[in-house]
Amino acid sequence: MLIMVIGLGFTFLILALTMSISSTYAAKVSTEARAGVQAQAAADLGIDNALKQINNVVIGEESMFRCEIISSVSTESGTADVVTKVAYRLAGSSETDPYTCSGALADGTEVVAAEMIATASMDVTSTSGTKAVMRSVKQKVEITPDEPLPPLFKYGFFSNGNLHTTNNFKVDGGGVFTNGNFECNSNAQVFGDVAAIGKADLSNACYLKSLWTSGAVNCNSGATVDGALTVASSVRTYLSSGCKINGDTWTNGPLETQNTVIMGNALSAKGHILQQSDSTITGWAQAASTVTGGTVGSARVENMPSDPPAGPVNQKMPTIYWSDLVGPDAGNPAVVTYQSWLKENATRNGAASWADALNPSKPCAAAASPSWGINGNLIGPSTATVIDARACEVLFQGDGSTKPLVLTVKADTTFVVKAFTSSNALLIKGADPAKKYVVRFIVPLDEGQKSCTGAGAGRGNIVINSGGTAFDANVATFVYTNGTAELTNGVQFHGSLYACETNVSVNTHITYADGTPPGMTDDGDQKYLFAPVMRFDVRP
Repeated sequence: MLIMVIGLGFTFLILALTMSISSTYAAKVSTEARAGVQAQAAADLGIDNALKQINNVVIGEESMFRCEIISSVSTESGTADVVTKVAYRLAGSSETDPYTCSGALADGTEVVAAEMIATASMDVTSTSGTKAVMRSVKQKVEITPDEPLPPLFKYGFFSNGNLHTTNNFKVDGGGVFTNGNFECNSNAQVFGDVAAIGKADLSNACYLKSLWTSGAVNCNSGATVDGALTVASSVRTYLSSGCKINGDTWTNGPLETQNTVIMGNALSAKGHILQQSDSTITGWAQAASTVTGGTVGSARVENMPSDPPAGPVNQKMPTIYWSDLVGPDAGNPAVVTYQSWLKENATRNGAASWADALNPSKPCAAAASPSWGINGNLIGPSTATVIDARACEVLFQGDGSTKPLVLTVKADTTFVVKAFTSSNALLIKGADPAKKYVVRFIVPLDEGQKSCTGAGAGRGNIVINSGGTAFDANVATFVYTNGTAELTNGVQFHGSLYACETNVSVNTHITYADGTPPGMTDDGDQKYLFAPVMRFDVRP
């Protein structure tokens, strides 16, 4: 019996030791595995940081390219030191030639590709002592194909103030920029990128290609962001009630969701991620504090703060002066007065002798199509022309939706006005369906004034409404005012709109086409733009 008891004692002792050893080993493995995941994420951030830096180098200032970028990332397991080595391939080299970086590049050297290897390392203490954990990520990027500089007026819609889109508002291409708040509801759609300096509220089947804001974001009621959502604000980003993000979501502050799907990854740089049970992130989720609730398709990375996203930069609306539209730099267009052009059209139409358009004392008569007006339609000049109506609040007036005022454009035509209103239906068409034309409606600034500020603010309004407005697809229409642009009741055109304040609703549809006045270009510095080719882990 004694022998049996002693034997059982030894058995229990061996089992206890085995369990202790197993538990210690498991704790060690768990600690190292967690540190490995966090080091991997830190290396990825090192790549992202390096890519951001090389994409900020101005062409011609290649000495600003760096061979090594050092940073650190705080994680739950400790501080990860990240060293990113960057090497470059120059124009004229073969794709099989090695990437090099032996020192500063000379300004003027043409870089065509880069290779980055980010290595994150940290010391981790477990039950067996301290061990170095290291992870590396490799990224290759190539310069994007040569493209012309974007036009000065590159947006489909630019508002210096708040922008409220509703009732089937639609922008195709060019994107939308606002220096104020952005509100999108009632089936408003932007098939382009949206940038807002202020906050953004999306609801009621709003659709955006992507959204980048400096302010808070609320998304609900079936709104969709088809690409990336980037929020620089430190306040809560709240997605709910069927909101869907089809790309990655990157926020500075907390990210909270309810009945929402994020099809990409989610990153809260300085806050937490909190999902209700009916929300899903299909990729990984990383936060500065906790990641809780809902479904996450890949890794949950907690207690890992990172660099916050930058917000869009306030953009001044480009200035347009009379001097920009005439003279050699503008292509020497002909200049005619509004009065002489309108009289020519009224005479051709057989207008009544008492019509305002034929009265010398009425230089700003309405271009009204009924018999009491110009008795017909308008034909534009046959060569590039600036129509000078700087002293006039011009009115284009049709005779109802079935009898619109028709303006036939035969060449590049610019109306320079004090203010402009179109009512009771307007149709602008090109003389030859096989050719492309440009027509502009511009309220210019006085020479030297700044747009949307001081004496330059609230200049003259452009109002297009009532009865429907349609412009042929081969006519690019450019609308510009330092006052308010108001488009309502069915306005459809190819072109773009720039205004200090805007009021748009009821079936407004703009398909972007460049209408930048001749000779006006963006003098800003052109920067390198690298496109990622491949990224992969480098195992030790």
